[in-house]
Amino acid sequence: MAGRPHGSTGTAPAAGGDVVASARGGSQQDPSGDVGRLYRALVEHAREAVTIVDASGVVVYHNPSMGRVVGRPPEWFEGRSPLELMPPEDAARAVRVLQQLAGKPGAQLPGEFRLRHSDGSWRRVEGVATNLLHDPAVRGIVLNYRDVTDEREHSQTLRDIERRRQSLLEEIINAESEQRSRIAGELHDDAIQVMIATLFELDRSERHLRSGEVEAARGAIAKARATLAEATDRTRRLTFELRPQLLEAAGLGAAIRDLADALHRDTGAEVTVRTRLGRYPVDIETLAYRTIREALINVRRHARAGNVTISVSERRAGLHATVRDDGRGFADDRRRSRTSKSMGIATVRERIRAHGGSFEVTSAPGEGTTVEFSLPLPSG
Repeated sequence: MAGRPHGSTGTAPAAGGDVVASARGGSQQDPSGDVGRLYRALVEHAREAVTIVDASGVVVYHNPSMGRVVGRPPEWFEGRSPLELMPPEDAARAVRVLQQLAGKPGAQLPGEFRLRHSDGSWRRVEGVATNLLHDPAVRGIVLNYRDVTDEREHSQTLRDIERRRQSLLEEIINAESEQRSRIAGELHDDAIQVMIATLFELDRSERHLRSGEVEAARGAIAKARATLAEATDRTRRLTFELRPQLLEAAGLGAAIRDLADALHRDTGAEVTVRTRLGRYPVDIETLAYRTIREALINVRRHARAGNVTISVSERRAGLHATVRDDGRGFADDRRRSRTSKSMGIATVRERIRAHGGSFEVTSAPGEGTTVEFSLPLPSG
């Protein structure tokens, strides 16, 4: 019979109602044969592993599920103890459980332990030990347990995912805060400073008019107007960065070409745009646009590039983009630094990863920089 050990460790609970296992290895008449038959019927085909051990922990019976849990044949358990399959720390806890149950008929203690599978892996089991040494139909400590390895691994995976989600959320919040600081800095350094210069020129024109210096006043007013026009243009550009109306109206391709034109005007670089795009959900278009914009901001500020190529296309159920320049490039350790120069890229990197996409920057001194990213597109 599967699960019945041989020799002095005893037999399984009585099938015919007259012989039962003894914790000391002997046999005796069973006064309740019906109970023995019922017990065996229940445990032989149970999906839950059932093992009966004597007071010292040696197996006197186990059902087939026990062997399946640890990948061992029935004969392996003859004269052995489950303690042999446990790591030392778990075995020590199991011994304490047996000691606590001793002398307490009917007492139960829960536990969770690791058992070494025949393939070398550890299986985690959870169950309860019941002291039935006093019961003539059992005369052993009954271990009822089940394999919870997959459940524990799944729970750990969920915890890891949740920790990663929380980490991403914190990084996104921090990056958003840095981006707001950057925008505030640009407003202060560009628009506000230009407006202050405008006020200064207007004050000069007023003084010229009071002194009757009409031509000087006209010059100051003209300069104030030019300065104000520059502030208006910078403010409009910043507003466009925050909410690109062209993106909403004409789509990602048109908005990217507009960014390319602006980069060419500002730096003189030759910018090539290759796109093969349709229209996509607002969050995807906005995220792709902002990522490309941040890459071009870095080109404008740091690369000193003569040529820039922007490629965006839809393939394999995803949106794939590359921004490549032939500028100065930088070392890898600089790419990983969290300086103000990289905060915009750090923001979009975390946004893309939170969206289920991928993001990579490769660069080397004198060899330019390549920014590549992909975003999954919704099916249907």
